[in-house]
Amino acid sequence: DKPFRMAPAGLIPQFQLKKDALDKMTGQMQELFTQEGRQAARERKELTRAPKGQEDTMKQKMQRSLNVFSASSNKSPLVEESKSGASPIAILDKAGQMTGKAVHSSGEAIDSMEKKMVNFMGGKSTPGPQAPPADPVQWLPAKDERLMEHSLCELCVRLKNLKWGALQVQSLEEDVHKLWETELDRRFGCEDSGAAAAEARHLEENKLGEILVTSQMVLHHGQAQLIEYIATKIVFFDLREDFVARLYYPTPYASPLSALVQEGMALDLRLAEVSAEIMSCESISGTSDLLWALLERVCEAVVQAVEWCLVGEPMGAIDRRMGPEDAQLVVQDLIALKKYFVQRDDEGNVNGLDEERVAAKTGRLEMLANNLLSEDTDRLIELYYDRTTPEHSDKSLIDRHTIVGALQRRPEKAAMDLVKDLRKKKY
Repeated sequence: DKPFRMAPAGLIPQFQLKKDALDKMTGQMQELFTQEGRQAARERKELTRAPKGQEDTMKQKMQRSLNVFSASSNKSPLVEESKSGASPIAILDKAGQMTGKAVHSSGEAIDSMEKKMVNFMGGKSTPGPQAPPADPVQWLPAKDERLMEHSLCELCVRLKNLKWGALQVQSLEEDVHKLWETELDRRFGCEDSGAAAAEARHLEENKLGEILVTSQMVLHHGQAQLIEYIATKIVFFDLREDFVARLYYPTPYASPLSALVQEGMALDLRLAEVSAEIMSCESISGTSDLLWALLERVCEAVVQAVEWCLVGEPMGAIDRRMGPEDAQLVVQDLIALKKYFVQRDDEGNVNGLDEERVAAKTGRLEMLANNLLSEDTDRLIELYYDRTTPEHSDKSLIDRHTIVGALQRRPEKAAMDLVKDLRKKKY
């Protein structure tokens, strides 16, 4: 077995992308639900099976089957095509055109079937007196049992141990420097205090340098990694049912972020537990800095989860549906998120994180909601095909990758067709 490492990335659920059965079935609707479509499919299949040199035999067989089909539909345009001596290929083309008309005429039945399939796969539920959508928690991948063994209190104790170790290393280095200064006083104390002696003493002081700088860097990096791990564990592992599965499912108005960032909710209880444990040891100085750094990282993790739900990669069967009208709700959720982490009292005093630092973390999502999510589907498709739109850019807010993420959550047919074509090219 490979050694187990507490990496923050291992806490984020990994969804396996599979071929969408709905896309596959939609392409076969005309052959499954129309008589002429089934007949044309059989003729097309027979034509592709014709061995080399026997094309004429297969054409005659197709002609006979068309005559049999005309007995049940004397008014079919296919009969007119066959009587006029048209080639079998032309007859098949005509059958394909008729299939399209038949599908259009039976659109209500196909739409009903599509809705049933969407509901079966965990998609958007149809309005009306129907059962509520299934709980998306059931579609989350299983949790790693090794990650469940570490409680938040144990991780906070490890974090305090790293802080205590860093303080001990710093104190040890200060003691060594003091001892070295005492030794230099002994060496140069009896000599004349001239310029040469002062320069020699200065050279000796620089020889010692920062002897434990490497240890301090390792301990500082360990604290930063453990802070990121704890914050990721809270949002993407312990509370993944709320921030990964249920957030904005099936629509933003059904499960907004503002309902999760309130006093007494699961996130607030976890942060209260972490705060009590970190601040429990008064003998370790600087624990408040650890707490502020952890709260700031939790805020970043929540913003990351929101962006994943809005424009991120698909989450398997957890299919969200959003429209331009949901953009303002997202902006209101971000305002609620800032209020929660800033904790401004009635007198205007800030009791939490600095407001500017929190605003810097939510600024990208606010711009995304106002400039991209608020656009209609046609405009998003137009932006996707714009030559000036980059494929994937960390500097630009709007790129093709982000646009596709937004289109994946749009219910319009044009958006679903574009996403389906891109998925076929990718896989």
